[in-house]
Amino acid sequence: MKTLPVIAACCALAFVLAPAADAAVLKTNWNELQTFSDTSGGVRVYVRKIAITPGTWKAWVGITNASAKRVTIAAHVSQGANDGGTDPFVFYAGPGIWWQTYKSGTSWWPGSGTSVTHAARADRIAPAVPSALAARRSWFGTFTGSTAKLPKGRLLRIGFGIFRPTGGSELLVSTTHQFKLPKL
Repeated sequence: MKTLPVIAACCALAFVLAPAADAAVLKTNWNELQTFSDTSGGVRVYVRKIAITPGTWKAWVGITNASAKRVTIAAHVSQGANDGGTDPFVFYAGPGIWWQTYKSGTSWWPGSGTSVTHAARADRIAPAVPSALAARRSWFGTFTGSTAKLPKGRLLRIGFGIFRPTGGSELLVSTTHQFKLPKL
């Protein structure tokens, strides 16, 4: 009699943790080092896999402070560099999916333009990303969000946020690896 509740609990847990049957799972195993401008170190970002369903996405991610300095982590609306154009733009620089578009005529150089960053914010982050990481410390968790605003057929990347080492400059961190939404 005691085994029945245990079996039921295990089945319920497996159901909650397993990706949906109509999910596409990209086994990425990305491991990237993003170095600070002062070359004092950097942050290493990890993306183990990305699961995508018709309505949601979920990324299994991690961050390691690969420097001897404390690093603060922030997420907020960031002013993009518009290269002298007349249309300033902003994007959410935080956990989520980021992508670029090209806007013609926004540069001072005739016939050129600007690469504009867009973002779809993660709706759920578990556990919460810490506001700072001590030297050589790590955080691992998941980012989850809606696919409703994600463009089809465009290269996408996982965004992590704005990192600043003690006494250093801000570094916007996203993966250099990219992916496209799979057809479901």
